[in-house]
This record gives sequence, structure tokens and C-alpha cells, in this order.
Amino acid sequence: MSIIVEGGIIRLDDRDFTGMVTGAIPMPDNDQPLLPQAFASVIEPTALFLVSFVTADRGWQHQIWIGAAGMVALLDIDGAQKELVTAEIDAMPGIVAAATTLGPRRPQGVRTPIPATVKGLQRLLEAEPAERAKRLRPFDADRLWVLDGTGFCPDGSIAAQESILVLDGPGGVWVPENGQVVPTTPTAVWTFLTAVLVQLSTAGAEPDPTQSPSVVGRAM
Repeated sequence: MSIIVEGGIIRLDDRDFTGMVTGAIPMPDNDQPLLPQAFASVIEPTALFLVSFVTADRGWQHQIWIGAAGMVALLDIDGAQKELVTAEIDAMPGIVAAATTLGPRRPQGVRTPIPATVKGLQRLLEAEPAERAKRLRPFDADRLWVLDGTGFCPDGSIAAQESILVLDGPGGVWVPENGQVVPTTPTAVWTFLTAVLVQLSTAGAEPDPTQSPSVVGRAM
């Protein structure tokens, strides 16, 4: 497909994206001020986030790169067509929230933990629609998403990894914990996204010798 630019939105396919990153395809006129310098974050990322998002009948795969030049997100529209977004690094939680429809929920009734394993829930990403809907029904959920994040050292080796699995729908937001799926809130998930962004995007950084160990170390 050709690159489409409309109202500040850039739509393209994987081949076009690769061509733009490598410079093989010219940059289209656009309203994103961080292009093309943000592509340096794709070439040498400090962190990479993969988001797998499914509803009862379909799925999406999103990719987000973080680096010194900013954030680059390649958001799945229909499997072939993607939306390219560049922004400052701190936009990442909002991008994930929008891509996964994370937002305020007012579930009715009392929610109690339900036994389930992370591996079993992860298999729902590839399950048939009927099976997925059946497994999500006890949570009154109609969508599931997994974020896998990796932080990199300057030499490209892995410095740290983190992930989260979220069930969401009319019954509220749920996450796995100690062999159960427990109720939580969108705010708690947002807090996690913000924390993991900082954790992974700085995981491979050299410690600042001007800071004391109490500042460099993990806050308790």
C-alpha cells in the first residue's frame, strides 16, 4: 500500500515503515515534529514494548520503541495497515491505554478473585473466538491484552524485562496474581505502565556517579 497522510495521521504497512526508518523511502509531508529524528529510537532503542490485544472476535499487535530521540509507536489497524505515531517518551502510557481501550469502569456488585493461570490466559490470545469468549465470561470481560517490555543496554543486550496481562470489560479490570485473577482498577494499571516505562527505558543506563547509592538504588 502507499503511505497515507491525512489530518496529521500517517498510515502505512510494515514495508513502508522499514523503508522510512532506513531512509529508503522518502519522508512524507506530515505534522509530527519528531519525525524523522525519532526513528533513531527504532534503530537503537532503550526499551521496546509489544502489546497483544484481543477482543472476542479479533486481535491487534502493537509495537512501541523508546529511545533518546523520543517514542515511536506502530499501531495495528487491520493486520496489514498500521498507524505511525511519534511523541515524547512520557506519552507511552496514554498510547497503550488508547490502543487497549483502558479507561474508567464502574463494575456492579462484589468482585472476588477467580483461580486461573497466566499461561492459560495467555493461550486465549490464540484461541478460537468462541473459546475465548467462554473463558472471559466469568470475569464479565470482553477483551484481554498483554504488554511485554524489554529494556536494553547500549550494546543491545537485554538489561531487564517486564510484562502485564489485563482482562477488561463491563466487569472491570482484572490482573493475574499468585494463581488467581484479582480485581484491580484502571488507575492501578496506568501506574504500572508509568513505572515500567521508567524502569525499562533506564534499565541499561550507566549509574550516575554524582548520585548517592540511596538515590540510585530502588526506592522502598
